[in-house]
Amino acid sequence: MYISKFTKQLIETIKVKKMIVAAVVLGFAATGNYLYQNSSAATSAVSAEAELGTRSGSATVGQDASASGGTYIVFNQASTDTVPTVPGQQGEMFIKRTELMAKPTSGAGWTFLKTKADATWGTVQLSDQNLLTQSSVLAGALVYARTGDAAYKDKVVIALKQVCGTETVGTTQLLALARTLYGYVVAADLVQMPYSTTCNNGQTWQQFLTAIRTKPIPGNSRWPTLEVTSADTSSNWGAYALSSHLAVSYALNDTAAIERDIAIFKRFLGDTTSVAKPFNPTAGYNYNSNGKTWDMSPTLQRGINPLSATDARSGALIEDALRLTSGGSDSTPCCAVTTVAVDYMEENLDGSLSTAQLLRAHGVDLTGFQDQALKRAFDYYWKNGGPGPYSVSRYLPYAINYLYGTSYTTQTEDRPYRHMGYGSWLFAGTR
Repeated sequence: MYISKFTKQLIETIKVKKMIVAAVVLGFAATGNYLYQNSSAATSAVSAEAELGTRSGSATVGQDASASGGTYIVFNQASTDTVPTVPGQQGEMFIKRTELMAKPTSGAGWTFLKTKADATWGTVQLSDQNLLTQSSVLAGALVYARTGDAAYKDKVVIALKQVCGTETVGTTQLLALARTLYGYVVAADLVQMPYSTTCNNGQTWQQFLTAIRTKPIPGNSRWPTLEVTSADTSSNWGAYALSSHLAVSYALNDTAAIERDIAIFKRFLGDTTSVAKPFNPTAGYNYNSNGKTWDMSPTLQRGINPLSATDARSGALIEDALRLTSGGSDSTPCCAVTTVAVDYMEENLDGSLSTAQLLRAHGVDLTGFQDQALKRAFDYYWKNGGPGPYSVSRYLPYAINYLYGTSYTTQTEDRPYRHMGYGSWLFAGTR
């Protein structure tokens, strides 16, 4: 076959160009492989499968039997907004998932919890200090977290959207907010409600949380905000304010506020070296101008009296053990505890154990701190009339038994309490 000179030259030119292209491709491949193999110097092992490596941003892994390794990488996937946008331990603020999943889904404790979760919850209002709606919402969130049943999550979110703005509805005082806020904040975390969720009043959940710790609540000039109250008093007001303040601080991942709250709690438990300041006495602290009759230390250096084998005041929740009448404006001489004082100590223990529960979930276990201060406080309450005749705090001995391995007598729970409750389920088993 005759091939012209021109055609031969064209063929040779094409061959040369192909060789150049091949060389360039091989060069890029070699360079890419070198960069790939040397770009993870800090990593002990690198997978050649992208979906097996560490991902960032919105990249996720999909499943496909026909793909290499049965999986593939998906880049730039739009967020479904099911996870909060603030960093932190989302879903584990209140209890570690491993601990939660070890709780039973049968028995009296579970039945009580689920009954509250299934019931009609009633009014959502932060300014009503006698409501227990927040405890029912918490029950719904716990059932969702344990079972994954989305119907409970939806019910919780509907309730949470009603929370924002209700802190100043009607006649109120800071104690109401301190008592009611904790359960809602914990519930929001348990169901991992997005911080971008818009409440019924137009606020986003994050806007609400950001403002609530320092928002002035009318009704008490001395204790107008959670921030002020949580650091100022070791009474039940302070105990509830601190646990609610800490819950919000964890929700916002506010590390400075968390450290502040831990210091206050350590001071409350008895650490007089804490950077938190001593507490200020309430109006009823003094009896006949002698505050030392109840307080074993100089005036309120701590919230719980220190350990003593001989002093009957050992373990007393100082500011609440001395109460004579409802309202907290007077005190009784040391050391006869009244029925009213028992009720006050129950509230203080609820707030204090709720703070301890949050800290424990984040690896700060203070159950043994200051000679087991919380156990000593409970023991003082127990030996001096607790539980009271109108007690709704039947979960307390369950919690103490769980945390300390004690064997205080328990009763069947019939009502939740302000912050926690559900002790026969939440504190079932061993740690």
